[in-house]
Amino acid sequence: MAQQENQPVRSLTEHFKHHDPARQGSAWDALWEDKFTPWDRGGPSWALHDLLKERADLFDPPNADGGGAGRRKTALVPGCGSGHDVLLLSELGYDVCGLEVSPRALEEAKRVAAEAPRDDAGAGRGRVTFVLGDFFADDWLREAQAAGAVGDGGKFDLIFDYTFLCALHPSMRPRWAERMRDLLAPGDRGRLVCLEFPSWDPAETGPGPAWSLPSHVYVAHLSQPGAAVPTDENGAVPGDYVPEQRSDGLERVLHLKPRRTHPAGAKGGDVQDRISVWKHRASE
Repeated sequence: MAQQENQPVRSLTEHFKHHDPARQGSAWDALWEDKFTPWDRGGPSWALHDLLKERADLFDPPNADGGGAGRRKTALVPGCGSGHDVLLLSELGYDVCGLEVSPRALEEAKRVAAEAPRDDAGAGRGRVTFVLGDFFADDWLREAQAAGAVGDGGKFDLIFDYTFLCALHPSMRPRWAERMRDLLAPGDRGRLVCLEFPSWDPAETGPGPAWSLPSHVYVAHLSQPGAAVPTDENGAVPGDYVPEQRSDGLERVLHLKPRRTHPAGAKGGDVQDRISVWKHRASE
């Protein structure tokens, strides 16, 4: 999480050290109240934009289902913050649900959405719905379903994770993986897209948030949702750890270095972020 201009140096680690990892909503809301939001990039994730444009073979068209009934595909952005990626996915044709645990962040997202430019080129834009709630609870999901922002069976065709997993304490990662699996549309329909940040050595970054997330952390958890995975005090997973490839887990169908990403995800002009795409593991 890069430091924004004109914001005082402040430690997120210190801010969160006395909070229960499972109950941090008020702590995030306090940061929004103080206007201390170093994770807010000020615009959409171009790595996501490029992926959806350049690897359309991995995704169903967002504006119609396979049966020709015309239902838009649904997308979820947990921890959506100011909603920049919600608006991007909407412009690409998805009906998008932006989820936030912070009431003040949700207010900001609604403000940004209301002020976003609209023109005739956006005729194919999907609907945007913002909801308040805990990612691991179901109240927000019921609200989103009532608003028509969720697909069949309470599932999403696309879920985008960026600066969300890295904000969670490592002890929450097994639940994160289970929840992602359960919210993702079944079979070959659903796609989880993770813009992996920060990807550098956990020993370099130290305890989070933001907790360092090298690519093998995603593999360790999404391959076996809910399983306990060993970590050290910096949230690092041992490099020689081999996860079980469970039948109820997700499989990675793409892993690459994006052409462009946010400045926070690069060092000396070299992109450090990685982007991965996941789906439900095919039945044997």
